[in-house]
Amino acid sequence: MTNEYQLYDFDRPDKFSLEHMRSFETIFSMFSRNFSTLLSASLRLPVEMEVDEITQIPFQGEYIDKRARDKFALAVVEFTEEQFLMQFDVPFILAIQSKLLGGDFDTKTVPSKKDLTDFEQITVQMIMEEFVLPNLNDAFEDIEEGGGFSLIETVTDPQYVKITLPQDMVALINMEIRIEESVSNIQFVMPFLSVESIIEKFNADTIFRTREVETSQEQLAHLYTHINNIEEDFIVNLGRATITLNDYEKLEAGDVIPLNYVTDGVECTVGNKKKFEAKIGVKDNRYAVKIMKAMKWRDGKEERESKVAKLKEHIKHFKKR
Repeated sequence: MTNEYQLYDFDRPDKFSLEHMRSFETIFSMFSRNFSTLLSASLRLPVEMEVDEITQIPFQGEYIDKRARDKFALAVVEFTEEQFLMQFDVPFILAIQSKLLGGDFDTKTVPSKKDLTDFEQITVQMIMEEFVLPNLNDAFEDIEEGGGFSLIETVTDPQYVKITLPQDMVALINMEIRIEESVSNIQFVMPFLSVESIIEKFNADTIFRTREVETSQEQLAHLYTHINNIEEDFIVNLGRATITLNDYEKLEAGDVIPLNYVTDGVECTVGNKKKFEAKIGVKDNRYAVKIMKAMKWRDGKEERESKVAKLKEHIKHFKKR
């Protein structure tokens, strides 16, 4: 008879079982879908977010000691009278602030390491209260009825975070978020001591016990309102002309370029795509066009199939809710 042994790391004892980790993935996948939908509607930008990795690590040795000061915005939240932590990259927070204030979403021009001003701290608080906490409450509703997350404080120095004992093991849920060309990470830190009293609730039976399959009317109404308010340029192509490069180089202010005479109608574009055919006319003493025909999309087969696949994926996510 051969004795078999399994290596055990006493410096990093596992506190969360495989079932717990799978439950965390289900909960935060739901949070990611809801958070990205709400943020996309508010920023009027495509937002994608998903759970990337879930690990369990020592709080002080593997998390606090390896986080640089002023590189992350750390939000301490409370749930069932216990504390947890959410981590955001500073450039990501400042890019959201810029977009909400009417600017561009750009993480490249923001320094990766920066102490947040009072106004930027307010932005973190607003993001937490408007976008994060409501969706955390929704994702955790089957874990603790009547419980809810609340914001305690925001800091940028990890050494000031005292949500559990230094030697405690924490589940680190890493979520990847993509907005246009920018990629960032949002992390949720769940100490074992904070969930020890309710750890048995993190199982498939509890999580799906009361989960409804329909998206709330309030969330859909909020999404539709923002979609309907998205502005796009409506461009009418009145005519075209062909000139030589020699003539182009001689153009000066006041020169007149004759356009081809339009008889059958003009093309109208929305978002750089040809959408309508129209006729030129006058209405209330102002130039106007009358829509005569809606044009079919002229995308290639591959692009159409990609759009259909994305649409089906969004529908599937809504059905899961």
